[in-house]
Amino acid sequence: MQWATGALVCALPLLTGTCKIGDITNPPPPLGKLAVSPAAVVDSAAVGSVARRSWTVAISNAGQGVLSWTAHADGVNWVAVSPTSGTAPGSVTIVLDPAALGMGVYRDTVMLSADGAANSPTALPIEFAVRPCATAAVVPDIEISDSLRTSDCGAPHRAGHFAQLYRFDAAPGDSITLALASPSFGPHVVLDSSMAATAPPLAEAASCPGQGGACLSYVLLPRAGTYVVEATSVTAGQIGAYSLSVTRPRAPNLPDSLRQLRSDSITAIPVGGAVDQGPVVLGGALSDSNAQDTLRLEVEVRPVGTAFTGTPTAGSARVANGRRAFAAIAGLSNNTSYHWQARTVDQTGRRSGWGAFGGNAESGADFTVAIPQPPNSPADQGQFKADGVTSLTLDGTTDQLSVVFKALVTDPNPADQLHLDVEVEAVGTAFTNTPSGTGVPVANGGTATATVAGLVDNTAYH
Repeated sequence: MQWATGALVCALPLLTGTCKIGDITNPPPPLGKLAVSPAAVVDSAAVGSVARRSWTVAISNAGQGVLSWTAHADGVNWVAVSPTSGTAPGSVTIVLDPAALGMGVYRDTVMLSADGAANSPTALPIEFAVRPCATAAVVPDIEISDSLRTSDCGAPHRAGHFAQLYRFDAAPGDSITLALASPSFGPHVVLDSSMAATAPPLAEAASCPGQGGACLSYVLLPRAGTYVVEATSVTAGQIGAYSLSVTRPRAPNLPDSLRQLRSDSITAIPVGGAVDQGPVVLGGALSDSNAQDTLRLEVEVRPVGTAFTGTPTAGSARVANGRRAFAAIAGLSNNTSYHWQARTVDQTGRRSGWGAFGGNAESGADFTVAIPQPPNSPADQGQFKADGVTSLTLDGTTDQLSVVFKALVTDPNPADQLHLDVEVEAVGTAFTNTPSGTGVPVANGGTATATVAGLVDNTAYH
């Protein structure tokens, strides 16, 4: 009996040591697993830009349970992390700021941690390249529409200003015209053969005489190679839409809407019409594909029957592109018909072709100068009886109470028609310059007649 009791006492401690209730009913807590996507942040920005680059990094739990995380950067001033803590699933925003950075490649690490989780801490590499300004290749005779943005690079020749850059190739002796306009900012255009800011540019402008915007007209390019255009602003930090034209010199357009006017520059002379004054005014609307050009009108005026020589006889003052110009023509010959042609000339001496006025044949008159002049004194005067045939000699006598007078009538104006006025007074009575008889009109150079009736018998007349 004692042996049995001893065996029982010996077995109870063994059962007690291998059968703990707590070990069976409370399993270990689940293990979280930190997952980050993407695994790295790689980005770039233009030097001088200030637009911040933003990345969203997803944080998740690839394991079990609740995963609380924290995030922090190494403290550099160009990386910002927000928020710095949270619970998965969630995200963190990484902001990269290029404003204070020069050109180069910058690296940092954002550390993400979760207590008790696998993959904790996780290092998120950051690589940020600040690159040189990019230039877009263009071929002259192009119009560009774009915008300045805070993500654009800093203007090489204007610190603190944003710029878009364009490049073109040129040969020695070429010239170029640039025109920059914007409704949003004061434009400033720069031309140089390099983007280096260590030397003054070849040319720059913040205005355009006679027009809005900024322009450089007919800049002579000193050497062969690539040239760079900076489209930028007058005031630092300005942004907005703009248009830029890059053009080579071109000849102006033919004059349009040609007109011929009297000397008042208002009253039109119709095609083939006559003008009774010496000076005339010739005009036309002038235009050029280079908007900032100033232009003048050149005209060649020749008598009908004389061929054009291509040599101008008069020119206008210079006017803005798209305006009308007028040239006064003096020294024209009276009683002469003329034809004329016109062309446009820009400030560089480039010329359009000649354009003839009127649309009529060049053998026809565009206008005729016909200045009124007094007719010449009658010539070859004669006095006749009423039949107009029987001549009366000087101091002669007629038995009729009417007399016919004849004379050759001429006028400096070839187209004029003429009539003969005759004043007859009794001898001893002075002339009053009041006609006693008037004939019918005849052509210039013809013989005109005038009849005086109602004469008094037995009276002598002069």
